[in-house]
Amino acid sequence: ADLVLAPFLALPYWAGVTALSVVLGALLLLMFRALTPQARIARVRDRMTAAVYEMRLWIDSPRQVLRAQGRLLGLTLTYLALATPALIIAAGPVGLLCLRADEAWSVRPLAPGETALVRLSDASAKPELQGAVIDSPWVRGPAEAWVRVKADAGGDDVMLSTAAGEAELLLPERDEGAPWWVAVLVLSTVAALALKKPLGVAI
Repeated sequence: ADLVLAPFLALPYWAGVTALSVVLGALLLLMFRALTPQARIARVRDRMTAAVYEMRLWIDSPRQVLRAQGRLLGLTLTYLALATPALIIAAGPVGLLCLRADEAWSVRPLAPGETALVRLSDASAKPELQGAVIDSPWVRGPAEAWVRVKADAGGDDVMLSTAAGEAELLLPERDEGAPWWVAVLVLSTVAALALKKPLGVAI
């Protein structure tokens, strides 16, 4: 996941999110095309559309509308049966990518002079800082320790390591108006709808 996401994480936030969304939309389309019976998918989709038009044409005939609704329900279940295996297979790699992307895009780097907390799982450990300085007294408990640090370089130059236990730099949450996953969901859907015809995918 790190190797796949590296080119997108190297870009500015919105450029990386947009690029990942387009690539993800295209890859999901190609996976869907490879893992589903496309001819059957297209036939079922056309019959579903016909059932919807039938309900509108026979709006004054409740019996015909009910029949069309029954066919639409059966066709919808058939469509789900054809599409679900592909969606389950795609969920694995997409889920791993999303977990890694969330680690990178749900927080933002520290700005010069900005402070953040550091948590150590070993109360006796002494962290090594790069790009930041300790800005408060230590608060040490039985099992962990906390301290505030201030970034002097900012950006991705702030590094943290420790020889014992785990060290965690609690970066501030990113505020871009919408969570990254909402942006990816919307943009990848738009990209998939725009690319389905050029790629010859029935969905």
